[in-house]
Order: sequence, then C-alpha cells, then structure tokens
Amino acid sequence: MSQNNNNILADSISNVPHLAAFDAMVAQRMNDIEIENLLVYVIDTVSASALPTLARQFDIEGFRGYFLATTDEQRRAIIKQAIELKRYMGTVWSIRQAMIAVGFQDATLVEGIDTGDPATDWARFSIETTIGDTISIDGIAESNLAKLIKEYKPVRSYLEGISYIIGINDVLSDTKLSDELNIVYEAPTMDEDLGYIARFYNGDFLHDGSQKYLESHDSLEITIINLP
Repeated sequence: MSQNNNNILADSISNVPHLAAFDAMVAQRMNDIEIENLLVYVIDTVSASALPTLARQFDIEGFRGYFLATTDEQRRAIIKQAIELKRYMGTVWSIRQAMIAVGFQDATLVEGIDTGDPATDWARFSIETTIGDTISIDGIAESNLAKLIKEYKPVRSYLEGISYIIGINDVLSDTKLSDELNIVYEAPTMDEDLGYIARFYNGDFLHDGSQKYLESHDSLEITIINLP
C-alpha cells in the first residue's frame, strides 16, 4: 500500500491517471470536512440543521417536547434528555423535566384533587409552574402544555388544571413582586381523558371482552370461514 497518508490507493494502481484523480478528489473532500460536523451525537455542538432528525431518531418529536421548544438551546436540552424521559415516563420527574427543558422554570405536581368523589379523586392532579422570560401563555400554548403533560403523566391519572406563577420586577424600586396567573384549563371529562370508563367487579357487567379497559377503542373483528 502507498505510504502517503493522503492516498488510499494501493501502490500497484496509484499511478493510474483516472484512479489517482479520483483519489485526490476524495482526499480533498475529506480534508475539508470539519470533524465536529461528523460528531452528530455531541448535541451541544452539532449543527442546528441536524436537530429535527435527531428529535425523530430519539422519538422526542411533537408533544413529547420538541414541538414546544422555541429555541435551539431548548431543542438540544430535550434531545439530550430523551432517553431518561422515556425511561421514567409516567412519573412526576419526567413531567417536571420535560417542562423545564422547554422553558418552564419549575413544575409542582399536586395529587389527590378533592372534588368530592373518593372513587376518582386519587387519580386527579394539577400542575403549578413558574413562567420564565422565554414563555408566553395564550390559549394555544396552554393547550400544547397540557398535551405535553399528557405524554408523560401516568395513564391512570387525570390532569385537573394548570396554574402559572409569574414574577414581576418593579423597575423604579427594583422590588420583586410575584403574582399568580390562573388560566382555566378546559380539560375533557375524566372518562374521555383516560380513554375508558371504570368497570367494577360488582356483577353489573359480563367480562366477556365486550368492555374496554384500555385507552384504545379500536376493535378488530375476524370472521373465520371453513372452506371445503
């Protein structure tokens, strides 16, 4: 083999004109590529143009976080946490970390909302969060946040409401004030949100497969015909 580091051809063919030209072209192309561009999994330095592809690869697209990220910094943060978020999906930690990654300063989950129905109150929860400088809240943003929370909440839990806390700085006196902004979350009914109606083993239902216990309402009917 040739001892020239810029030549990948064997010595026996390195002097063939058209092969040598091709070899030189490849060598030049490789020399022009910055090594940082090849390290696509170094999320902090990879080109921003690669972030959508990485979000798709790590299955963090849409309301799992990437759609709510408004800056490249937030997009990189949610991609870097994708594996851990999937690992702990269905926990308070995953809800909080997903919200922080897309710009919320914190998130507090309050469980066991009292609505006077002990049979379902244990599954009801609400979120209290602080709005940072990069967050603006309107009806669409609030709805998107609810969808993010639904991606990471336990399946059996029901989001009752969202409360926002905003910090106000008084420029004249430099006094920090705080105020609570309550936006009504138009949540679906609990049955619609959870995707099923509770069934109890009290003799009211025949447990013959006709009742739905899972989120999906899809059903498949198979007809078997005996052919001669």
